[in-house]
Amino acid sequence: MKKNVIIAVGLCALVCQAQTTVNGGRVFEGTLRSSGATSAVDFSAAGSTAPVKTGLAAARPTTCTAGQMYFATDAATGQNLSLCAGTPGSWTTISAGSSGGAVTPGSPTGGLQTNNGSGGLAGQAMLYTNIYGGGEEGQLGMNCTPKTTIPYTALTAAASSQQIKITTVPAYWFPSAILLNEATQFASGNGQVSSLAAAIGTISSPSYYVQPLPLMHAGPNYKSDNVNGQPASLQTHDIYIQVSVTNANPGNLGTGTTSNLTAGALQVAVCGGMWQ
Repeated sequence: MKKNVIIAVGLCALVCQAQTTVNGGRVFEGTLRSSGATSAVDFSAAGSTAPVKTGLAAARPTTCTAGQMYFATDAATGQNLSLCAGTPGSWTTISAGSSGGAVTPGSPTGGLQTNNGSGGLAGQAMLYTNIYGGGEEGQLGMNCTPKTTIPYTALTAAASSQQIKITTVPAYWFPSAILLNEATQFASGNGQVSSLAAAIGTISSPSYYVQPLPLMHAGPNYKSDNVNGQPASLQTHDIYIQVSVTNANPGNLGTGTTSNLTAGALQVAVCGGMWQ
């Protein structure tokens, strides 16, 4: 009898191992796993698949394991799927915009598109009507540098003026607005540095974009020049800020390594666009 049981178990193992087709439905209670370097799970020929756990957004588990997915059936279209990543795991909702999928542009047609904060796009409003000749308005994007701070300790030239490069702009760039602000009042311990001014331009034309702003004044002390009158440059070039000693018998800003100033800071921001 014992011998018969052993043979029966062995035959069952061989039959189960050889089985490659399952007809009808199967319900598994517990974890279904595939492991090993040669193992594979291939559903490419399936009539349909539903591989992701679904439910209401409020029912999504508060904790998760990296690699898990959840489909919220009541979420906005294109924002249904959440992925779990990290240790400990946390959920990230994938939207159509962040996943690189198609996103419907915001109106109006031809308007610049900006992130609407919900994974979609919003169009910038048009400004002009009754354009001569019936032409259509065009919109060009404007890029701005962050407010850059230049402290007095950066002004060390053994000369009465010093230029510091703010940024490099591409060919066909045009300025829109430039901010120059004495964020902290300048002061000097050198009797030959009692008056300063700052301007913004190129290395050969120091005040090309912003005319000199007198410094060493209590705030607010700034210039926010609309410089649209300046032509676009056909060549890439550098934009500089120049600080100069403007009093009679001017002394040097510094010794070459340290500043003769004892306080002060400038803030600069550059905005512009590029002709296409």
